[in-house]
Amino acid sequence: MQKRYEGIVSGKVQGVMFRDFVRRNAVRLNVAGRVWNNADGTVGFLMEGEEENLGTLLAAMRKGPLWAKVEDVSYTESERESQYDDFRIILRKDGPVCRVGKSVPHVFVFKGGGSENAIPKTVGIILDGNRRWAKERNLPTLEGHRQGAQTLRACLKWANDAGVKTLIVYGFSTENWKRTEEEVSGLMDMISHFAKEMVPRALETGTRIRFIGLLETLPKKTRASIAALEEKTKNGEGIELIVALSYGGRAEIVDAVKRISESEKETLTEESFDKKLWTTDIPDPNIIIRTGGQKRLSNFLLWQCAYSELFFVDTYWPAFTKEEFDAILRGYGNRQQNRGK
Repeated sequence: MQKRYEGIVSGKVQGVMFRDFVRRNAVRLNVAGRVWNNADGTVGFLMEGEEENLGTLLAAMRKGPLWAKVEDVSYTESERESQYDDFRIILRKDGPVCRVGKSVPHVFVFKGGGSENAIPKTVGIILDGNRRWAKERNLPTLEGHRQGAQTLRACLKWANDAGVKTLIVYGFSTENWKRTEEEVSGLMDMISHFAKEMVPRALETGTRIRFIGLLETLPKKTRASIAALEEKTKNGEGIELIVALSYGGRAEIVDAVKRISESEKETLTEESFDKKLWTTDIPDPNIIIRTGGQKRLSNFLLWQCAYSELFFVDTYWPAFTKEEFDAILRGYGNRQQNRGK
């Protein structure tokens, strides 16, 4: 039976990607409607579809995404009016559509401190889901990586526009060498091409780009390309992009330990150990985002993530949007750290 539900969700449901969570589940369940933020901090919704599917969507909403805290879902029920034929996020009830992937105006409202202080200065991202994105579209694996590179270029701009100072991305791990020779070779060629292509872009925007990891294990051609990019962008005064290649958090810590002298061991502190890491002059990430649905760090910035806020999203990296990125930044602003106090 076709039904129409209209209601509100209360709790910690704004600024935590709740609306996109509802939209993705609605699309999966063939439910039409709208979802929006209300001025009182609740989220409003109107949805139409099969009663069973609406019930499933309500159950998902009550559970919510990992970073939300749903307190209550209330709604009224009526017969379907077939007002909508799709499901969209809108900025307010009866207001304009917030189109996923497009640039839309955002008002950043943060708890505690000014909005400038609440914007994360350093963001780490685990770029996961390229291969699954390609597989679901019957595309070659490398096409997923190519699209992922496009998303990285776009995300660099999103971060810069939002006021992020440093973006650290997990491009290729020490474990990734276990993949097929064809994929690894294709990735190395793609990294070389990316490095050459980014030179004019970076110079135009004042972006500084650096690479960390076991770089000596990369092919000679790839090493030459990234070294040239680092050299040409070293004076950039804008956002800094750090790309982790052939990187592993455990390998970084082991390498740091090996470089501690006997005399240094007696006076070793967390601060002095930090100076031995590959990220010695790079700020620790305020947040780490992982796309692709997995909820683990996979050997990324293990030392540096001690106080990082973690955000896990189901979206594959090639499909990651500006709206999702902005929502995570707002979610960070709504979190509070006591650091043991």
